[in-house]
Amino acid sequence: DGGGGGAGGAGGGSGDGVEVLLVGRETEGPDDKVLRLRGDVDLGFLFNTVRAFYLWRYLAKHHIDDCQWFAKVDADTFVNKEALKERLQRYFNPAELHYLGSIKTTLLGSGRKLPFTVNAAVLSREVLRQAGPWLEVCIDDLARRKLGRGAEDIDLAYCLDFHGSVVAGKIGATHEMMSRGMSKVGGAKTMLPAASGACTLLQHPVHSEDMLKMHAELEGLVEARPAPAFG
Repeated sequence: DGGGGGAGGAGGGSGDGVEVLLVGRETEGPDDKVLRLRGDVDLGFLFNTVRAFYLWRYLAKHHIDDCQWFAKVDADTFVNKEALKERLQRYFNPAELHYLGSIKTTLLGSGRKLPFTVNAAVLSREVLRQAGPWLEVCIDDLARRKLGRGAEDIDLAYCLDFHGSVVAGKIGATHEMMSRGMSKVGGAKTMLPAASGACTLLQHPVHSEDMLKMHAELEGLVEARPAPAFG
């Protein structure tokens, strides 16, 4: 269940409570699983910020009441959507201002450290509702000051921080793993971390040929879990 296609993947709610869409004008796939936005043009990696802001603005304008949480995930990031859904439901309120993910920091020109999320960004409905007008300003600012070039993760964090004082927060603990090559050399039999298993929320990077393997591994872990005890 990874995102894919150009600007990445977007998630919303329906059916089992989670809907995963690929995003991109040229992305192949069923029409009900690919979000093709009018005017979305792939000009290369350096211009991904404009595409991502365009996606967030579209969701804020047209789908804000359809979902409690909205996520955009890079194409090479594996998402355990059920674990992510459960964690959001248990520990976070979509009516509050939440911008969540795996956190890194960058140093602004002022000397202040700015936290930002990498590979995946999860916004509560309330953040996205308020961010609609902010995104309009940020898109215009990006085009005027940097000719549309940017660093998508950092630019989103700056936009939310500058206009709404919304600061990125951790969605869970970070677990460092061996690289794909080192894992193979070491004879690793699984791709999901042993420490968390079925509770893993996000994993990056995951090569395209490993996505389905990891999904099958996750399904096996979920099926093997003991049923919760009641009494």
